[in-house]
Amino acid sequence: HPGLANTHLQQTSVAEGGMGSLFTNIMMRFSQSPEDGTMGLLSCMCLPDAQSGQFYGPGSSTTAMRGKAEPFALESFYDNDATRDLLWNKSEAAIGASFEI
Repeated sequence: HPGLANTHLQQTSVAEGGMGSLFTNIMMRFSQSPEDGTMGLLSCMCLPDAQSGQFYGPGSSTTAMRGKAEPFALESFYDNDATRDLLWNKSEAAIGASFEI
């Protein structure tokens, strides 16, 4: 996961009413660059010792907003069949295609 990366996502969230601008301005002082935010994704794609199913990011706690991308275990809330099925089905619906594995 990217942690708190300073991208246009926050600007869009403020513009559409999803986040208050004051809160966003304060929160973004703790953000990392978009480039640093990509390190979790790049790590799981490119590191030779990355394992299938491993999750990379600056941590898994609610304060894991920035820092080195490292592997960590998913919380049980996310690591279950119902959540995986929901993500898969919504992803297929979003692109208008289905994939069989």
